[in-house]
Order: sequence, then C-alpha cells, then structure tokens
Amino acid sequence: MIKPIKKRQILPSVKTSLFLLIATVFCLFMAASGNAVVVEEELQIDFSFDTEAIPDKDVISYRLYEEDIIVCESNEGQTESFLCDVTIETGNCEFTLSAVYDDGSESPRSAPFPFTITGPGDINGDGLIDLKDIIISLQVLINLNPQGTTTQGDVNGDGKIGFEEVLYCLNEAT
Repeated sequence: MIKPIKKRQILPSVKTSLFLLIATVFCLFMAASGNAVVVEEELQIDFSFDTEAIPDKDVISYRLYEEDIIVCESNEGQTESFLCDVTIETGNCEFTLSAVYDDGSESPRSAPFPFTITGPGDINGDGLIDLKDIIISLQVLINLNPQGTTTQGDVNGDGKIGFEEVLYCLNEAT
C-alpha cells in the first residue's frame, strides 16, 4: 500500500520577505531622485564682526542671505547673535552674512557657510527623502540598526523611526 506524502507549505523567512520587499521598493522607486520638503526653521546665527573696522560708520543691523536672497535681517547692530525664522527647502544650502551701516551701505558678504536642513522623513539626514530613507527605515523596523540614522526624520513626534516614517517616505519619494 502506498501512502500519500503530506505536502508542507514552505513559508519564506523574514529575511527573504524583507529582501523581496526592499527589492520591490527599489524597482518601484529606482527613478526617484529624492524630494526636498519645505520646512519652517528657527536658526540661531552666532558670529563675530569687527564693528571698529570702519570708524566712520555704525552697524545698525545684519542680513542673512541664502544664494543672493535676503532670508532674515536682525534688528540690532551691536550683537553677535540673533534668531531668524526662515522657510526653506530641506537639503544643502549656503548662507552669507553682511552688516548694514547707518548710512544705508552694506558690508561685503561673509564667506559662505554650508548648512544642511533636515525635515520629517529624512532618516539619514542628507536633506532629501529618497530610496535611501525608505531602506534605512525598513532596516530600523526589523532591528538591523543601520548606521547614519537620525531621529530628526521622525514624522509623528514619538522620537522613533517606525512604520509611520516608512509610509511617509514612500509617499514623499514618489
């Protein structure tokens, strides 16, 4: 007598499932280059300026520029720090600073200083929401603890990278 052999269903492992998910995401978003997001930030500008360099003029304010556009102006001349509320795209940018004198003239701008603005969903802190953020957030979900993860990419305010961040990244990267 011949007995039938029980068929066992073979389930993929968690690693295999994750690999398939990542491969699918990669294929879907291979053409996506990443999206910048507009965020509102409060920047504290700390600097030093020799107000005695031009003896016949008094500094009345300072101007902060991003790529030739004034994004903020202080209301004090005798300061070495001021706050700026700016609306800016996430990513890498360069700022310059100049002094405004009491006669209306302006000093030459400072050397540019680079700055990276990160926003929600920017898990790796490069200023973009792209495939890298999706992959890293998926790795965090399964406790792989990838390098280069920042909680500044937190979307829902819980201080963690979780499922909400994965969904946000998927939505923003498309």
